[in-house]
Amino acid sequence: MTIEFKKHIAKIFLTASLAAVVPSSFSYAEENDLIENMMNSEVDEQSFADPEHGAESIDLSQQSNAQTSMPETEPIVDLVDEINVSENKNAETVEVSYTKNQNIIYREGRSNWSTFISMNSEMIMFDQYRSQFDRTSYDSVYGARTLNTAQGEVGIKYNFSLGSIGLSVLYGKGFLRDTTKAGDSRELAVEKMAGGLTYFMDTFFSEPYFAPYVGSEIYKFNWRERSVSKGEKTGDTDFSVMWTLGGLIQLNWIDPETSRKTRNEWGLTNMFLDVYVSQYLSEDEPDFTSSINYGSGLRFEF
Repeated sequence: MTIEFKKHIAKIFLTASLAAVVPSSFSYAEENDLIENMMNSEVDEQSFADPEHGAESIDLSQQSNAQTSMPETEPIVDLVDEINVSENKNAETVEVSYTKNQNIIYREGRSNWSTFISMNSEMIMFDQYRSQFDRTSYDSVYGARTLNTAQGEVGIKYNFSLGSIGLSVLYGKGFLRDTTKAGDSRELAVEKMAGGLTYFMDTFFSEPYFAPYVGSEIYKFNWRERSVSKGEKTGDTDFSVMWTLGGLIQLNWIDPETSRKTRNEWGLTNMFLDVYVSQYLSEDEPDFTSSINYGSGLRFEF
């Protein structure tokens, strides 16, 4: 509705109203001037109340100063969708960042597949081994000392409600040296290559605070025996079998904040202390059947 149309309607209304209250001594010109003055006064009052036309009378500099003085809003956290929203009124921008849920229960939130890396050391007692030089027994040469190996393992796991099953490959090396016999120090070294199958019982708790496991490996040794007086002999074994029984102890609780950060940035879901016992079985010559061995290390799960 235009201003002219409004003024026309108002003029008709005022003319009718004044006809009843204005004395008859008023001339037509005086009556018309009175109506015009009343309409101008009404339009001025509407200019402050009418949002379509009154905005022109607002001091724009005062409005700008009012907007500048408005405080910035604090970041708002949407706890349902895990969305962080920051609003800046001055810049008229909205920044949205999505964060991963840090409170995922391991047993319920893990995916069907995961990977792991392990580094450990194993203390092996090859008590059935006999020297390839003179058939001297292991304990006669090395006594009760163990051959210590350093091993690395890489594998994948399939996760399900009752635990997980892992397939892995391993590589390790170690040696044992005896220098107690004057003029005839000896050394036995092995290089291990293996493939493993392991069942992890890691769903007993909502988090794998302790996860027992049992596994088996098919292994092969490249071996070397040295004697100062007799020289050196080398060889390899056929593929044989060994078993492993151990437990994983979760270490995330030591530093929960760092654990959450590494889960977000690197996908590292768990770090474990790995403690186990094992035994190598062999029917070949040389015989690398062992007694019960002990090992420990660290395991990282992604």
